[in-house]
Amino acid sequence: METKNTQRGRGRPKTFDRDYILDVAMRCYWSEGVEAISLNEICRRAKVSKPALYREFGNEDGLTKAALSRYYEQVLAQLHQIFNSDKSYHETLDLLIELGLEASSNLGYPKGCLFVGMRNSAKQVGSNTLNEIEQTNIKILNTYQNWFEQSKNNLEFTSKITAQFAAIYLHSQLSNAMNQQAAGENADTTKNVLRLAVSVLR
Repeated sequence: METKNTQRGRGRPKTFDRDYILDVAMRCYWSEGVEAISLNEICRRAKVSKPALYREFGNEDGLTKAALSRYYEQVLAQLHQIFNSDKSYHETLDLLIELGLEASSNLGYPKGCLFVGMRNSAKQVGSNTLNEIEQTNIKILNTYQNWFEQSKNNLEFTSKITAQFAAIYLHSQLSNAMNQQAAGENADTTKNVLRLAVSVLR
Protein backbone atom coordinates (compact mmCIF):
# COMPACT_ATOMS: atom_id res chain seq x y z
CA MET A 1 0.00 0.00 0.00
CA GLU A 2 2.81 2.37 0.85
CA THR A 3 4.46 1.77 -2.51
CA LYS A 4 1.21 2.45 -4.39
CA ASN A 5 0.68 5.71 -2.55
CA THR A 6 4.17 6.82 -3.44
CA GLN A 7 3.54 6.10 -7.10
CA ARG A 8 0.26 8.00 -7.13
CA GLY A 9 1.85 10.87 -5.33
CA ARG A 10 3.97 11.58 -8.36
CA GLY A 11 0.73 12.50 -10.17
CA ARG A 12 1.12 15.02 -12.94
CA PRO A 13 4.62 15.41 -14.40
CA LYS A 14 6.42 18.57 -13.33
CA THR A 15 6.67 19.59 -16.97
CA PHE A 16 2.88 19.72 -17.35
CA ASP A 17 2.00 23.27 -18.35
CA ARG A 18 -1.75 23.82 -18.02
CA ASP A 19 -1.72 27.26 -19.63
CA TYR A 20 0.27 26.05 -22.62
CA ILE A 21 -2.00 23.04 -23.17
CA LEU A 22 -5.10 25.22 -22.91
CA ASP A 23 -3.63 27.64 -25.42
CA VAL A 24 -2.93 24.79 -27.85
CA ALA A 25 -6.42 23.35 -27.39
CA MET A 26 -8.06 26.75 -27.74
CA ARG A 27 -6.26 27.46 -31.02
CA CYS A 28 -7.03 23.97 -32.36
CA TYR A 29 -10.73 24.22 -31.60
CA TRP A 30 -10.80 27.79 -32.87
CA SER A 31 -9.07 27.22 -36.21
CA GLU A 32 -10.33 23.73 -37.05
CA GLY A 33 -13.56 23.28 -35.10
CA VAL A 34 -14.46 21.03 -32.19
CA GLU A 35 -15.84 18.35 -34.47
CA ALA A 36 -12.82 18.31 -36.79
CA ILE A 37 -9.96 17.65 -34.40
CA SER A 38 -9.42 14.67 -32.12
CA LEU A 39 -8.21 14.63 -28.57
CA ASN A 40 -5.27 12.51 -29.69
CA GLU A 41 -4.22 15.23 -32.14
CA ILE A 42 -4.42 17.90 -29.45
CA CYS A 43 -2.27 15.74 -27.18
CA ARG A 44 0.25 15.33 -30.01
CA ARG A 45 0.45 19.06 -30.69
CA ALA A 46 0.63 19.93 -27.01
CA LYS A 47 3.18 17.15 -26.46
CA VAL A 48 1.25 15.73 -23.52
CA SER A 49 -0.04 12.23 -22.85
CA LYS A 50 -3.75 11.55 -22.81
CA PRO A 51 -3.64 10.21 -19.21
CA ALA A 52 -1.97 13.44 -18.07
CA LEU A 53 -4.60 15.50 -19.86
CA TYR A 54 -7.40 13.45 -18.28
CA ARG A 55 -5.88 13.92 -14.83
CA GLU A 56 -6.00 17.68 -15.29
CA PHE A 57 -9.32 18.16 -17.08
CA GLY A 58 -11.26 14.98 -16.31
CA ASN A 59 -12.30 14.25 -19.89
CA GLU A 60 -12.65 15.88 -23.29
CA ASP A 61 -15.70 17.80 -22.11
CA GLY A 62 -13.60 19.29 -19.33
CA LEU A 63 -10.97 20.37 -21.84
CA THR A 64 -13.41 22.04 -24.24
CA LYS A 65 -15.07 23.83 -21.33
CA ALA A 66 -11.71 25.07 -20.03
CA ALA A 67 -10.66 26.16 -23.53
CA LEU A 68 -13.85 28.21 -23.94
CA SER A 69 -13.38 29.76 -20.51
CA ARG A 70 -9.83 30.73 -21.44
CA TYR A 71 -11.10 32.23 -24.69
CA TYR A 72 -13.55 34.40 -22.77
CA GLU A 73 -10.82 35.58 -20.40
CA GLN A 74 -8.30 36.35 -23.14
CA VAL A 75 -10.39 37.55 -26.07
CA LEU A 76 -13.96 38.38 -25.12
CA ALA A 77 -12.74 40.30 -22.08
CA GLN A 78 -11.79 43.01 -24.58
CA LEU A 79 -15.50 43.84 -24.66
CA HIS A 80 -15.27 45.16 -21.13
CA GLN A 81 -12.26 47.28 -22.03
CA ILE A 82 -14.24 48.87 -24.85
CA PHE A 83 -17.29 49.56 -22.71
CA ASN A 84 -15.20 50.90 -19.84
CA SER A 85 -13.51 53.46 -22.09
CA ASP A 86 -14.60 57.08 -22.44
CA LYS A 87 -15.63 56.63 -26.06
CA SER A 88 -18.97 57.93 -27.31
CA TYR A 89 -21.80 55.58 -28.26
CA HIS A 90 -21.02 55.73 -31.99
CA GLU A 91 -17.26 55.37 -31.42
CA THR A 92 -17.92 52.32 -29.27
CA LEU A 93 -20.13 50.80 -31.95
CA ASP A 94 -17.30 51.25 -34.46
CA LEU A 95 -14.86 49.59 -32.05
CA LEU A 96 -17.20 46.62 -31.66
CA ILE A 97 -17.22 46.14 -35.41
CA GLU A 98 -13.42 46.25 -35.48
CA LEU A 99 -13.22 43.85 -32.53
CA GLY A 100 -15.53 41.41 -34.21
CA LEU A 101 -13.60 41.32 -37.47
CA GLU A 102 -10.00 42.23 -36.77
CA ALA A 103 -9.05 41.79 -33.13
CA SER A 104 -8.38 38.05 -33.34
CA SER A 105 -6.04 38.35 -36.33
CA ASN A 106 -4.31 41.39 -34.82
CA LEU A 107 -3.51 39.30 -31.75
CA GLY A 108 -2.23 36.42 -33.84
CA TYR A 109 -5.31 34.26 -33.32
CA PRO A 110 -7.31 32.40 -35.99
CA LYS A 111 -10.12 34.17 -37.83
CA GLY A 112 -13.67 34.00 -36.57
CA CYS A 113 -14.78 33.36 -33.01
CA LEU A 114 -14.26 30.24 -30.89
CA PHE A 115 -17.43 30.92 -28.92
CA VAL A 116 -19.53 31.20 -32.08
CA GLY A 117 -17.88 28.09 -33.50
CA MET A 118 -18.60 26.05 -30.37
CA ARG A 119 -22.16 27.31 -30.24
CA ASN A 120 -22.61 26.18 -33.86
CA SER A 121 -21.22 22.76 -32.90
CA ALA A 122 -23.32 22.39 -29.75
CA LYS A 123 -24.28 18.81 -30.65
CA GLN A 124 -20.61 17.83 -30.67
CA VAL A 125 -19.74 18.94 -27.13
CA GLY A 126 -20.52 17.63 -23.65
CA SER A 127 -22.93 18.93 -21.03
CA ASN A 128 -20.32 20.95 -19.12
CA THR A 129 -19.24 22.75 -22.28
CA LEU A 130 -22.86 23.35 -23.24
CA ASN A 131 -23.42 25.01 -19.90
CA GLU A 132 -20.30 27.12 -20.40
CA ILE A 133 -21.60 28.18 -23.83
CA GLU A 134 -24.93 29.21 -22.31
CA GLN A 135 -23.27 31.15 -19.49
CA THR A 136 -20.90 32.88 -21.90
CA ASN A 137 -23.82 33.83 -24.12
CA ILE A 138 -25.65 35.33 -21.14
CA LYS A 139 -22.56 37.31 -20.11
CA ILE A 140 -22.16 38.76 -23.59
CA LEU A 141 -25.84 39.67 -23.95
CA ASN A 142 -25.90 41.26 -20.48
CA THR A 143 -22.82 43.31 -21.34
CA TYR A 144 -24.43 44.58 -24.53
CA GLN A 145 -27.77 45.26 -22.85
CA ASN A 146 -26.20 47.22 -20.00
CA TRP A 147 -24.34 49.33 -22.53
CA PHE A 148 -27.47 50.05 -24.57
CA GLU A 149 -29.39 50.95 -21.40
CA GLN A 150 -26.64 53.31 -20.29
CA SER A 151 -26.52 54.84 -23.77
CA LYS A 152 -30.28 55.40 -23.67
CA ASN A 153 -29.96 57.09 -20.29
CA ASN A 154 -27.24 59.32 -21.75
CA LEU A 155 -29.52 60.12 -24.71
CA GLU A 156 -26.94 58.74 -27.16
CA PHE A 157 -29.00 55.74 -28.24
CA THR A 158 -32.35 57.33 -29.06
CA SER A 159 -33.95 54.53 -31.05
CA LYS A 160 -37.30 53.09 -29.94
CA ILE A 161 -35.67 49.67 -30.06
CA THR A 162 -35.42 48.24 -26.55
CA ALA A 163 -32.00 47.70 -25.01
CA GLN A 164 -32.72 43.98 -24.71
CA PHE A 165 -33.62 43.56 -28.38
CA ALA A 166 -30.72 45.77 -29.48
CA ALA A 167 -28.35 43.51 -27.54
CA ILE A 168 -29.76 40.38 -29.17
CA TYR A 169 -29.61 41.99 -32.61
CA LEU A 170 -26.02 43.23 -32.24
CA HIS A 171 -24.89 39.86 -30.91
CA SER A 172 -26.53 38.12 -33.86
CA GLN A 173 -24.98 40.43 -36.46
CA LEU A 174 -21.48 40.17 -34.98
CA SER A 175 -21.78 36.37 -34.76
CA ASN A 176 -22.89 36.16 -38.39
CA ALA A 177 -19.97 38.32 -39.51
CA MET A 178 -17.52 36.13 -37.60
CA ASN A 179 -19.00 33.03 -39.22
CA GLN A 180 -18.47 34.60 -42.65
CA GLN A 181 -14.94 35.57 -41.70
CA ALA A 182 -14.12 32.05 -40.53
CA ALA A 183 -15.55 30.67 -43.78
CA GLY A 184 -13.10 32.78 -45.77
CA GLU A 185 -15.56 35.32 -47.15
CA ASN A 186 -14.13 38.56 -48.55
CA ALA A 187 -13.12 40.72 -45.59
CA ASP A 188 -14.23 44.04 -47.08
CA THR A 189 -17.61 42.64 -48.09
CA THR A 190 -18.14 41.13 -44.66
CA LYS A 191 -17.26 44.39 -42.94
CA ASN A 192 -19.50 46.47 -45.21
CA VAL A 193 -22.45 44.12 -44.71
CA LEU A 194 -21.92 44.28 -40.94
CA ARG A 195 -21.75 48.06 -40.98
CA LEU A 196 -24.99 48.22 -42.96
CA ALA A 197 -26.70 45.80 -40.59
CA VAL A 198 -25.55 47.71 -37.52
CA SER A 199 -26.55 51.08 -39.01
CA VAL A 200 -30.09 50.63 -37.65
CA LEU A 201 -28.60 51.02 -34.16
CA ARG A 202 -27.18 54.46 -34.89
